[in-house]
Amino acid sequence: MRIETRVKTMQGDDGRVTAQDATISLTDGRHPREFSVPIAVLDQVIDALTVARDDAVAINATLRR
Repeated sequence: MRIETRVKTMQGDDGRVTAQDATISLTDGRHPREFSVPIAVLDQVIDALTVARDDAVAINATLRR
């Protein structure tokens, strides 16, 4: 699995930053995926992914019974 990130910054005519996105690229060599997240909500996305990981662990534990 290869994971890469980059930050895209948008600027207004006055040079001020108007928005920033974090782009995450994931590939296993066969199935590339890419998604962008506004930096302003990145912590919320990380929290949601943590919950999803914990849910998957619980589901897998239940399926192994």
